[in-house]
Amino acid sequence: MRSFRIKREIEANSKHSRELDEENEPPEGDSKYKNKFMSLWNNMKYGWMVNTKTNFSKDSPVWLLGRCYHRKMIIDSSDRNSSREVEENGIEGFKSDFISRIWLTYRREFPILTGSHFTTDCGWGCMLRSGQMLLAQGLVCHFLGRSWRWYDRAPINVGLYNEERNHRKIIKWFGDHPSHNSPFSIHMLVKLGEPAGKRPGDWYGPSSVSHLLRQAVELASKDNQEFQHLCIYVAQDCAVYTRDILDLCGVKKLHPRDMSKPSKAIILLVPLRYQDDKLIHLDPHYCQETVDVWQQDFPLWSFHCRHPRKMNLSKFDPSCCVGFYFRSLDEYLEFKNMIENVQ
Repeated sequence: MRSFRIKREIEANSKHSRELDEENEPPEGDSKYKNKFMSLWNNMKYGWMVNTKTNFSKDSPVWLLGRCYHRKMIIDSSDRNSSREVEENGIEGFKSDFISRIWLTYRREFPILTGSHFTTDCGWGCMLRSGQMLLAQGLVCHFLGRSWRWYDRAPINVGLYNEERNHRKIIKWFGDHPSHNSPFSIHMLVKLGEPAGKRPGDWYGPSSVSHLLRQAVELASKDNQEFQHLCIYVAQDCAVYTRDILDLCGVKKLHPRDMSKPSKAIILLVPLRYQDDKLIHLDPHYCQETVDVWQQDFPLWSFHCRHPRKMNLSKFDPSCCVGFYFRSLDEYLEFKNMIENVQ
């Protein structure tokens, strides 16, 4: 009889707790108005910066993801190719390179995040979006190559058509939808954060996002063979252990016989871009409408930023994550040797 009363009390307390939770949750209509207000306020704060052109000195080199753009590197002569070299290696070449990077920002009006009323990540998802951009750049290098450029026009040959198809495929993987076809969506990343106590609306740090990306790639490789030859290594305490890299690549030891075997591509998470004492960056804080990436020929313009932004190095948050892409173990070892010889 006593156990029956205790059971009834537990059920009553549980019901009361659920009722309190429901009372504390804002009505769905209020959440929509709040989300819209946050988006409007956020775009008033950041929108003018996104659409404002930034001036770049033509007398100083600009570095973007390992590529240097500088007019003094161009052969200034009567060479018939000099105008093309100016376009490819000067400021115009830098702008073409920058615009080709995939830009992932706050979005609104996407499907509700599980366990919440959130239909936007405005105000809290900036670190997740930054992590998505870091991974997206690694995937662009992996599937399209570092020299790939996006031109906002219809492809004119088979090669460009295949590149455009891969370009769209990469963006689809980050589509704001709770689907295994979008393994790196904000919905999937938030879900992966749940075991660590994270909920929709919580802020993430660089380290936690790095581990979420690693988990997301591991899960995606089980369903999609395109990711089976790609892995992410997250350095602990800023230390990279080559033994761990070898294990990820399936190599037992550094022996010429083992090195000749095919290995996985590596995204090492430990991108800095700068001119003089300025950092060039893609800002995730601008809030845009969600794009249905599963409709045919979905618009691409909101996934590419046309105006590079600069930030003083002194304002750079020291809590950050730096990413490197290596197509093979050989590339990683070459990079390792180069870094060790830097004075």
